[in-house]
Amino acid sequence: MSEILRFETFSSTVEPEFWSGLAHHKLHSAQLDTARTCVQGEFTGGRRHAIRNDNLTTQRLAVPARMRVSRGAWDAAGSSQQPGTVAVEGQLYNTNTIE
Repeated sequence: MSEILRFETFSSTVEPEFWSGLAHHKLHSAQLDTARTCVQGEFTGGRRHAIRNDNLTTQRLAVPARMRVSRGAWDAAGSSQQPGTVAVEGQLYNTNTIE
């Protein structure tokens, strides 16, 4: 059996709670430190569903792939990995200036 490797485009999502988590991290951990910080997110692969309605017609729905970063980005133990997701690590470079 041969496998096909395909590239799947995805959309990235920064949840609103991430920004409050960033503020908490800046105030209590990083303070004025401008070093890069390790963060975690999760990647969910795209899926395709076929739904049959009452008329016995089939409607095809596609759920796109998604990369998500949430409030728990700094706490690896706090991120609850859902089935079908992969943990992704990255770095955040946050500056303390207006630029």
